[in-house]
Amino acid sequence: MNTGEILLTIDLEAPHKGPFINGNTIFFTSVHKILQFLAQKNLKATFFVVASIAQQFPDLIHNLLRDGHEIGLHTYNHNRLDTFNPHSFEKDTKLGLKILHDIGVKHVYGFRAPYFSLKPQTHWAIDILHELGFVYDSSVLPAWFPPFGRPTQFQYIHQYPNGLWSVPITVFRLIKSFGIPAAGGAYLRLLPELFSHWAAHRYHIIGEPVCIYFHPYDIDPQVPIGTPFGKNLFFNTALRLRRHDMLNRINRLITGKKVSRIIDHLRSRLHISRDMDSP
Repeated sequence: MNTGEILLTIDLEAPHKGPFINGNTIFFTSVHKILQFLAQKNLKATFFVVASIAQQFPDLIHNLLRDGHEIGLHTYNHNRLDTFNPHSFEKDTKLGLKILHDIGVKHVYGFRAPYFSLKPQTHWAIDILHELGFVYDSSVLPAWFPPFGRPTQFQYIHQYPNGLWSVPITVFRLIKSFGIPAAGGAYLRLLPELFSHWAAHRYHIIGEPVCIYFHPYDIDPQVPIGTPFGKNLFFNTALRLRRHDMLNRINRLITGKKVSRIIDHLRSRLHISRDMDSP
């Protein structure tokens, strides 16, 4: 039984749309800090990459591949699933895959929707991902996360009827119908660390891995992030707090644990029978 495994994931995206990353070194400084942290700890992670960023900065992707990290897709331009219909989503995903392949990413096994926007109304995406050859999806946050959290969704790794695997984000759950994101983003920065460590302990004692996520802007107070939540002062403010301590929190959470890329965990623990060489 797994006694403590962390699936470490990073969403490689700009803090807001527009020309921010063109000619601006702050974004790349944050990414460099993450790569340094991973290299110093000899860790391999899964990066969900916005394909338009990969298109503009292929050397960044080359560096991730050089260091042995897994590359997943985070759509072409960081658009939520509810902005697509099935046809446009398939077109967008094929474009993202082509860009990553052309850069040199041989296999793209995983997908994560921006804002964890997989919900019942967009569940058609699961069949499209399976048809395009993805092995897993990591687009579900089974917790209170307006407007896309799914607090009653099953919280552990499981397989959809079509064969695609679901790798949800780890949550802290006291009752079945209410979970709190405990292992990623602003929640990991703002909540007392007890929540994250308690959630990790509860996952590990039943042999489940903990799936952590964060972004480049989560670790650097200098990175401007705009107002992605519109007029919601609480969420926009939360995105700015305690960023200086994020890597320290992650380090304390992963210390003494096995840290894996998602695809490596699926290979070793779930014995997936699907072709692991696609798409």
